[in-house]
Amino acid sequence: MSNKNQTEATTELSFKCANCGHMYPTDNLREKSCPVCGHVNNIEEGCLVNVSNEGY
Repeated sequence: MSNKNQTEATTELSFKCANCGHMYPTDNLREKSCPVCGHVNNIEEGCLVNVSNEGY
């Protein structure tokens, strides 16, 4: 039995800023400015990470 479906349901893609490390939602965009430092991160830089959307 695999937990793959459960993992996919509880995670979402976010940007991790290459400049300051802040993580923020992609909002389904290919690039987006960091709300902390203003650096524009994009998916080509490899700045995407899977994060929990559980809201602990």
